[in-house]
Amino acid sequence: MDSAKSDCTIAFFRGKSLGGNSDLAPSPRPLWLGPWLGRNREAFRWGWLLVWLALFLGGCLSRSSNEIDERPRIVATTGMIADLVRQLTGESFEVIQLMGDGIDPHLYKPTRDDIVQLNRADLIFYNGLLLEGKMQTVLNRLGDSANVFAVTDQLAADAILDGEEHHPDPHVWMDVTKWLEATRTISDCLCLNFPEYAEEIQRRENSLVKELAELHQYGM
Repeated sequence: MDSAKSDCTIAFFRGKSLGGNSDLAPSPRPLWLGPWLGRNREAFRWGWLLVWLALFLGGCLSRSSNEIDERPRIVATTGMIADLVRQLTGESFEVIQLMGDGIDPHLYKPTRDDIVQLNRADLIFYNGLLLEGKMQTVLNRLGDSANVFAVTDQLAADAILDGEEHHPDPHVWMDVTKWLEATRTISDCLCLNFPEYAEEIQRRENSLVKELAELHQYGM
């Protein structure tokens, strides 16, 4: 009786009759899986292909998201200054603009993220002449240990006075001649700190200065 049960068990897993020739090696797959694979072999293969494809793409996206931008990092306080820097550097530099469009720079207070960006910057450009009133303390403190430049530093004192009040007017981007000087100041700072990019920056500066000069002539 026990021998018959044993034979039945072997026959069940081998899928053969009791009278068939057999060795006691296990069947390559259980009996219940055989018919399913027979009917769905193609779907099974495609399923595994999709699984491996998902794993592969997931790994690629993970590596991509963790890639570090190794370009020189420039932080500019305002959009006007950031635009100048981008025109002078192209895609060779990472340019970060702190203040969004429509923000009053006189009233803007630096956020925690701004402080992080400023501390990570290779160069910092700001307008000066107290335009960034609420940020001035932070910029002055950073100036002791970082490359921080006011784009209006090279302007003559009498060129920035505001009418009869004789107060400096920080809105220098509204005067093309003053903005030309700011462009040259930014270009000189970039070339001094990144000499490997100097040739490209100077080429872009010449083109930009010509464009601004033509704009000035047109407006006269």
